[in-house]
Amino acid sequence: MDKLKLKVIIGIAVIVIVIGGGIMYGVFFAKKDYRGTLNMWVVFGSSADYKDVIDAFEKLHKGVKVNIISKNPNTYEQELVESLASGAGPDIMMIHNSWLPKYKSILTSLSPIISTKYSFGLREYQSNLVDVATQDFVDSEQIYALPLAVDTMQLYWNRDLFNTAGITYPPRTWDEVVQYVARLTIKDDKNNITQSAISLGSADNINRAPDILSLLMLQTGAQMVDDKKTRATFQSSVKKNGQNYNPAETALSFYTSFADPASPNYSWNNGMNYSINVFTQGRLAMMLNYAYNFNKIKNDNPRLNFSVTSIPQTFDASKNITFANYWAYGVANSSVNSEAAWDFLIFFSGLGNGGDPSHLSNYLKKTFQFPARRDLVNDFRKDPLSGVFAEGALQATDWYRVDPNEIETIFLNMIRQVVSGQQPANKAVQQASAQVTSLMRKK
Repeated sequence: MDKLKLKVIIGIAVIVIVIGGGIMYGVFFAKKDYRGTLNMWVVFGSSADYKDVIDAFEKLHKGVKVNIISKNPNTYEQELVESLASGAGPDIMMIHNSWLPKYKSILTSLSPIISTKYSFGLREYQSNLVDVATQDFVDSEQIYALPLAVDTMQLYWNRDLFNTAGITYPPRTWDEVVQYVARLTIKDDKNNITQSAISLGSADNINRAPDILSLLMLQTGAQMVDDKKTRATFQSSVKKNGQNYNPAETALSFYTSFADPASPNYSWNNGMNYSINVFTQGRLAMMLNYAYNFNKIKNDNPRLNFSVTSIPQTFDASKNITFANYWAYGVANSSVNSEAAWDFLIFFSGLGNGGDPSHLSNYLKKTFQFPARRDLVNDFRKDPLSGVFAEGALQATDWYRVDPNEIETIFLNMIRQVVSGQQPANKAVQQASAQVTSLMRKK
């Protein structure tokens, strides 16, 4: 082959590569000319909270409009299911972190086109977001929802009550909680509790009691379901220091001991007012709760001198564990604009190629939420009063609940049975585990 022919062939090859590369760039990276309206259902906040990021996205994609529709959290789930069944549902919806097992079929996973456009796939999802996000929203290596914020259970404590009792610092372990009970619980001459050390023990007057019990089970080492997610296993015993040990039974016995008048831990009962109200009134020294109640407590009692610290751990814990309760954003598989919807969510998160995290950071600060993005945690945990919630996202976990509402009822009944004396803890755990397994087999 002479030199002239070789140069011609090389020249043609270069042209093909350049043109081909340009076509691929145009397909995956150029601004997509979307058309239509993205209806996005949210359960808290308002359209004003999303205005900055929507304006920025619509400036890039002039043919698309993002419409925020606020929904009542109490009726949201039913309304969502009914609207999607009728074909009138949203393009983007908020999905609770416990919902994927129940509602995966209504979601469309991350579009390969959007994944390529932003260079954001499963590996980037796992490395850029806190671990619990993958646990909750990835199934069979498909991404079904994108969390922007994570809320975690932490320990609220009343500084004035601690000061009066002469206790210098909040507890770091559950053993320390037990040590503080007698000093922080006050009873009248009829043995009625007038000031409680901590709201633990009962089912119906403690906010998020099933979450607290789940947390205690996980902290004590219970495996809630089997690896194949076909049956509950939290009734099972494990070996610890050469002895048989049932983590779930231990957790349930510990939890309910705080509502047992015969126990030295007694500091709560079914006759007391709702836990958040008692804490806000200044008659409860410690309460396990989430960030979403922080501002309500402050607003309801501006003079309440309280702080939030990390959730207590078992004395022999090898790692810190707290419980997650948060929402992510998913795209309906019935949406005719699913590609644009996923594009908006990745754009909002600021992840991937050319991502700008400022929209997300501003949104989180405006709405008092804490980031699911690992690289934003350090900035948010600097706040001395609420930064513990940001750090908690790194320690957050939960468990696979095939039907969250039914399982919540099962856990509440488990607590009620022990407190009322109808069942000992071991029998209550066995019954609850069998009921959860039955739910899983109906799936």
